[in-house]
Amino acid sequence: MKIKEAMTTNLLTININASLDVAADVMSKNDIGAMPVEDNGKIKGMLTDRDIVLRAVAQRRDPIATRAGDIMTPEVYACYEEQEIKDVAKIMEEKQVRRALVLSADNKPVGMISIGDIMIHGEKEVACEVLEHVSVPVHSMPREKQPKYSRSMW
Repeated sequence: MKIKEAMTTNLLTININASLDVAADVMSKNDIGAMPVEDNGKIKGMLTDRDIVLRAVAQRRDPIATRAGDIMTPEVYACYEEQEIKDVAKIMEEKQVRRALVLSADNKPVGMISIGDIMIHGEKEVACEVLEHVSVPVHSMPREKQPKYSRSMW
């Protein structure tokens, strides 16, 4: 199955300078847990509900003064809409991420794909395998199997 057959297409992004209260409101109203963070049309990172909780709420940061760019995850893992589901599943497993940005052939963001999308669209075995790998705490993995974090393609 191609990624474009399973991905979520109503991609919402948030500006790097948007305040966290605005970001959280957009996420809440649209029932999403992650949004790409953009700056002048370029994707600079990913903002997740987990980022908001761990990097802002837990540190008692002001949600009006704190910007999306202040707490976003700078790594963005991406795939192409014409790739097979198994290709993005491999990325998710290796990088221990639950979502990936989906790009068109001309490198434009066109959607997101999550483990849930993979499951819903009939690739249950693949989704379960990804979830198993993503759920293993990094610190309990052998060092050689731990993901190597690097800047994204952006």
